[in-house]
Amino acid sequence: MLDADGRPSFQALQNRMDRYGRTAKTERHVTYVAFDLLYGNGRDLRKEPLGERKAALEAIIVPDRDVLYSKHVVGRGKDLYEVARARGLEGIVAKRADSTYQERRSREWLKIKAVRRQEFVIGGWTEPRKSRTGFGALLLGVYDGDDLVSVGSVGTGFDNRLLTEILARLQPLERKTPAFANPPTTDTPAHWVQPKLVAEAGFAEWTDDDQLRHPTFVALRVDKDPREVVREMPKRT
Repeated sequence: MLDADGRPSFQALQNRMDRYGRTAKTERHVTYVAFDLLYGNGRDLRKEPLGERKAALEAIIVPDRDVLYSKHVVGRGKDLYEVARARGLEGIVAKRADSTYQERRSREWLKIKAVRRQEFVIGGWTEPRKSRTGFGALLLGVYDGDDLVSVGSVGTGFDNRLLTEILARLQPLERKTPAFANPPTTDTPAHWVQPKLVAEAGFAEWTDDDQLRHPTFVALRVDKDPREVVREMPKRT
């Protein structure tokens, strides 16, 4: 879902769904963004260079049908990155124009983020304080091998509707013991849950003791497998 300035909003997309992931009744429409073509004109294109696959894709896109062709900029990645950062976008994806389609993670495509932001597994929640409804904060973690490791909590970025809806998702997952290998100490009583939900959050930085500094909730990520959520480390490009 695009906002008034044409920027994608995962939060708006989430708001279009009900608590069970079904599309709610709304007049706001979604835009399908197509960025690659794996099969077309009767043949498998996965071994063709990315540039040729995108040319074939662009040729079959029908304008004004809520399908948007994902355009690209060749050779000016740093300039594009600065534009993305200035406009408040999450970042850019850098791709080798001569790369074939890889059915796995590879260094042919690189996600270059303009802000620190990643997914975290929700391992519990804390009781709210004073007049706040729902919950106080979500307890977050990432996997390190088979261990779910606590990395902090996020208590900002929610409105009253989100507090209520997320709590309704968490309550059926409640358990007596923490799933964290290193259960956090909380200021208010904690409720532990099965690690089945994933939240995306922005944050300022990682602290020296591997905790999040100033995290802010972005959205629930129903498209993410919790077991794949690990601490994302920057790499030189």
